[in-house]
Amino acid sequence: MKKRSSSESFEFFKALIKNGFQNKRFRDLNHRTYLAGMKQVKVLAMFMPLMELISSLVIALIIWYGGGEALRKDISEKYNIMQAAMASWERNLDYMEYEKKGKDLPFPYENFKTKWLT
Repeated sequence: MKKRSSSESFEFFKALIKNGFQNKRFRDLNHRTYLAGMKQVKVLAMFMPLMELISSLVIALIIWYGGGEALRKDISEKYNIMQAAMASWERNLDYMEYEKKGKDLPFPYENFKTKWLT
């Protein structure tokens, strides 16, 4: 086994002393990183559910408004078709009634009989 010189021994002790300092420095840096990470987790724990809630509310609002508009348009179109069909049916009933009684047709039907039924 080789004998160490005093300068080698000094370097060895110097490294041991620095090791404790470096360990403390590492622990401090590690702890600060841990605290920053925990702060980020806390912020995200509040922020992410809030954003999810807002996102869900906006999507529900869009669907509610768009669905309502679609239904209103659809219902109004169906109502218009129904009104037109009822008016046509009523005119047909009037026409058949006048034809059955042998009376002259009123104004809107005069052209109908001469142009379409001849």
